[in-house]
Amino acid sequence: MGLAPGSSLPGHPEPEPRGDPAAGAQKWAEAVRDVPAHLTVPEALHHAIVSTLTPGVGVRPESLDWVRALLRLAEENPALLRVWGEARQTAERTLAGVLAARGPGADSAEPSPAPSAELRLVAAVASAAVRVAVEAWAAGDEAADGPDGPVALALRHLAALRDFPWSARSARPAFEDESEAR
Repeated sequence: MGLAPGSSLPGHPEPEPRGDPAAGAQKWAEAVRDVPAHLTVPEALHHAIVSTLTPGVGVRPESLDWVRALLRLAEENPALLRVWGEARQTAERTLAGVLAARGPGADSAEPSPAPSAELRLVAAVASAAVRVAVEAWAAGDEAADGPDGPVALALRHLAALRDFPWSARSARPAFEDESEAR
C-alpha cells in the first residue's frame, strides 16, 4: 500500500496533513544540529525531542494523529513497515553525522568527519529511545501531550540511559577495554 501526500487513510476522511513518520524521524535528528554547541549530547537530544515532538510546538497535533495511524497500519503492512524502517535508518545516519560535526575539534567550515563506530552507536541508542517512545505511544490511546505521550516517553528513555557513555571519547576506552578482556 502506498500513500501519497494528500491521500486519505481508511477511516480518516481528511487528507494526510503533511506529517509523516519519516519526516518526523529526520526532523528530530536534524534538530540536534540546531542546538547550541555547548550543550552535552544528552542535553542536545532532550532539546531536540521537546522542540520536535511537542504537539503545537514542533509538530501539529493532527500530524501526530497521522503518524499514529501510519504506525498502526505498518504493523500489518510489510511495505509500509519497510518504509518506516528505512526512514528510521536514514534519521539515525543523519544523527550520527550531526554528532560527528558537533564533536571535539569539529569545524563547521570543514566537511563533517565520517562518524566513528562509537558515534554510530550513540546515534543508534538515541534513535532507539525516541523510536520506541513514538511506537509505544502510537500503539496505545494516550494523548500526545500527556504523561505517556511521545515526548514524555522519549525523555524517560533518555533518563534511563543516564549512565550511557554519550561522548565518543568516554565511550572509546570502555569499548577498547571490552575487546581486550576477551
